[in-house]
Amino acid sequence: ASGIDQVNLMISLNKGMKFVSLKEAASGGENSRLMLALKTVFNKINPYDVMIFDEIDVGISGNIAFKVSKKIEEISSSSQVIVISHLVQVVANGDNHLFVYKEDGEEKTTSHIKYLTEEELVREVAKMLSLDKVSESSLASSRELINSFKR
Repeated sequence: ASGIDQVNLMISLNKGMKFVSLKEAASGGENSRLMLALKTVFNKINPYDVMIFDEIDVGISGNIAFKVSKKIEEISSSSQVIVISHLVQVVANGDNHLFVYKEDGEEKTTSHIKYLTEEELVREVAKMLSLDKVSESSLASSRELINSFKR
C-alpha cells in the first residue's frame, strides 16, 4: 500500500489470444486453474508440508476436471493435500475420503465429519453421479470411475 510499484499480471489463457490483464481475462474457473498451475510449479521448487484446496474445481467439468484431479495428484506426491470438492472426477481420485455433513437439532445445527469406507465412497460418488438417486447403474459407474484412478 505504501510502495511505488504497481503490478499487473498479463496472461493469454488460450493459444492465439492476445495478452490481457488477468482481472479482465479470467473467469472464476480460469482463476482456479491458474492458481492450481502456480501452486504446482511452486510446490516443485519448494514443497509445502500441507496444501488445502477449497473447491478449486469450481466452474469446471468434464475433461478439465479430470486434468485438475491429476494435477492435485501430482502435488500429493510431495505434499499432504486436503481437497474440498463437489466434482466426481476429483473426489474419485482421492486416497482417503471424509464426508462433512450437518445435522439440525432442536436448539442448534452441528457439523460432523465421517471417514468413508470404500463402499460408502462408492455410494457417495453414485449419489453425485445420479442426483442423489442411487441405482445399480450409478453404483456401477461409481465403481468404474473410482477404479480408473487406482494407482
